[in-house]
Amino acid sequence: MYNGGKGGGGSWGTNGYLRNVICDRIKVNYNNWINYQYGWYGWDPCGIKFAATRQMLIKDSEFIGNYATGLWMDTEFRSVYVENTTLADNLGQGTFVEASMGPVTFTNCNIYNNDYGVYISATNSVTIDKCNIHDNN
Repeated sequence: MYNGGKGGGGSWGTNGYLRNVICDRIKVNYNNWINYQYGWYGWDPCGIKFAATRQMLIKDSEFIGNYATGLWMDTEFRSVYVENTTLADNLGQGTFVEASMGPVTFTNCNIYNNDYGVYISATNSVTIDKCNIHDNN
């Protein structure tokens, strides 16, 4: 998902939960540039948003230069792993983990030059292991 004017994309389990999702080497970069021109980048727009997801692996991926949050995980996330992934240069959070039971684990990730590196709200059991997190505002 590259250069999407109004955000990169997302998913929501409309009939229960998304399960057993693997995102391998995805690139979600430079999205939401149209909304940004009109000042809409704080709430709702993002590079990609997943919701209501169980058993998910995001690995060897990048979320770079989005004019909003890079990776937004919202509502009822359980058993989610983000590995060897870069979240950088996003206007907003590199990643936003919201309203989830967890566990959500970040391992060997590079998270830098975002407004906020990792933003966690109303979520239990988040682990950040061996990540490089620096130069976030």
